[in-house]
Amino acid sequence: MANQKHLDILNQGVEAWNRWRQEHPEIQPELPDSDLTSANLAAAQMDRAVLSHCHLDNAELEGVHMDHADLWAAHLQQANLRGAHLDEANLNRANLEGADLAGAHMERADLWEAQLDRANLEQAVLAGADLGGACLESANLRGAHLENAQLNVAYLAGADLREAHLEGAHMGGSHLKNANLTACYLERADLWEAHVEGANLTGAKGLTQGQVDQALGDSSTQLPEGLQAPSHWTEASGRSDGDGRADVETLLVRQVINDESAEDASAAAMRRKTSEPTVKRPRPGVIAP
Repeated sequence: MANQKHLDILNQGVEAWNRWRQEHPEIQPELPDSDLTSANLAAAQMDRAVLSHCHLDNAELEGVHMDHADLWAAHLQQANLRGAHLDEANLNRANLEGADLAGAHMERADLWEAQLDRANLEQAVLAGADLGGACLESANLRGAHLENAQLNVAYLAGADLREAHLEGAHMGGSHLKNANLTACYLERADLWEAHVEGANLTGAKGLTQGQVDQALGDSSTQLPEGLQAPSHWTEASGRSDGDGRADVETLLVRQVINDESAEDASAAAMRRKTSEPTVKRPRPGVIAP
C-alpha cells in the first residue's frame, strides 16, 4: 500500500515533488499499487521509488528519473518514457505494451518476462539488461544498444532490429521469426537454437558461419553474403507464426505443471479446476528438455 503522505506530495505536482526529494534524499518513496493513470510526471525524480503494481498507463514520463526504481509488475501501457532514466530498475513482469521508450537509458535493468509488444525502443540503451522471456513482438529496436544483454527465450517475432547492437548478447532459444536484423551487430552473440526462420540477416556484422550453424532457420532466412544455410535447416513450411506460438504455449503449460508439483497436489488441482490460468501471449518461458 502506498504511503499516503508521499502520494499527497506527488499529487501537488512535479515541482513540489522534486523539491521534496532534494530536501529529503534519504527517504525512499513508497508508492506501490498507486493509480497514476495518465499522470504527468515528466522529469520527476523517482529514483529508488517503490512503484510495484503501480498503474501508469498512458502516463507522461518523458525524461523521468527512475534509476534503481522498483516497477515490478507495473502497468505502463502506452506510456511516454522517451529519454527516461531506468538504469538498474526492476521492471520484472512489467507491462509496457505500446510504450514509447525511444532513447531511454535502461542499462542492467531487469525486464524478465516483461511485455513490450509494439513498444518503441529505437536507440534505447539496454546494455547488460535482462530481457529473458520478455515479449517484444513487433517492437521497434532499431539502433538499440543490447550489448551483453540477456535475451534467452525472448519473443522477438517481427521485431525491427535494424542496426541494433547485439554484441555478446545471449539469445539462446529466442524467437526471431520474420524479424528484421539488417545491418545489426552480432559479434560474439550466442545464437544457440535461436529461431531465425524468415528473419532478414542481410548485412549483419560480425556474424560467423559457426553462429549460423547453431541457429534454427529455414530457406526463407536471409543471410549475409558469404554465409550458407546449414544442412539441418528446413524448407520454409509456410506455417503461420501463430502456429509457432502454440509450441511455445505448450512449454509454458509444462512449466506451470512443474511449478505446481512442489505444492499440495489436491490444492493445485482445485485451483486449476476453479480458475484456469490464461496465457495472455504464448511466450517462451522454458527450454524444452
